[in-house]
Amino acid sequence: MELKEAKEQGVLILSLTGRLGASDVKPLKTRVLELLDGGEKTILFDLAELDYINSGGLGVLTLTFQRLKSDGGFGLCCVKDYIMEVLDISGYSKIFPLYDSTEEGVGALSS
Repeated sequence: MELKEAKEQGVLILSLTGRLGASDVKPLKTRVLELLDGGEKTILFDLAELDYINSGGLGVLTLTFQRLKSDGGFGLCCVKDYIMEVLDISGYSKIFPLYDSTEEGVGALSS
């Protein structure tokens, strides 16, 4: 998995590329915790190029959501159909804010 970071209108965009499997969960979690502990308050995960996510990856998204829900912003954007199926089956699609595009997510989270 590859992680790219960008900031737009005060929203940190974390773009995930490839497969978020067992070997990728710990480095991603470590980086997300560094960002949160460093003061990031609004994170949008761009999943346009994510091909696979396991339960550990869902755990990192959940951790981020829980840390930001009361004092910040969180969202997922550009979710592919088969990743959306995982979110639907796990029930996360009813909890996580979902946006069709990066622009929509940034607009919603920056306002």
